[in-house]
Amino acid sequence: MRTLTKLFANIKNGQRAGKGMIKTPFSKCSIKILNLLFLEGFICGYGLSLRSPQLKKINQPFIYILLKYKDSQPVIKNIKQISSSGCRVYKNVKSLQSHTRASFEFIILSTPKGIISHKTAISLNVGGEVLCKVI
Repeated sequence: MRTLTKLFANIKNGQRAGKGMIKTPFSKCSIKILNLLFLEGFICGYGLSLRSPQLKKINQPFIYILLKYKDSQPVIKNIKQISSSGCRVYKNVKSLQSHTRASFEFIILSTPKGIISHKTAISLNVGGEVLCKVI
């Protein structure tokens, strides 16, 4: 969970600072979340590097993320981690359906089917742990 906290903080801070590219520590979960953000159009892309040019360490893989802007404004207005190791938040399909009708948030869930968006979770009729919300 700590790498997810860093991922969300790096994206939020990078967007606020107007950076085009940011770097974050590698994790398989981060790659799955970035893939969802890329498919939904929130980021331009991402790539993996096995060493950091500043630290010159080979054993530390990093993910480089290309942030997306529209009319000089960040596409991701806010990204917020919902579940943490101390407080897990779960939603079933009915609460996802009622919640998404009332708001324009993009929710990423960890389900038995993998890490998926709320739209996919509703179509697969599964609930799960809410990892983050993107506005």
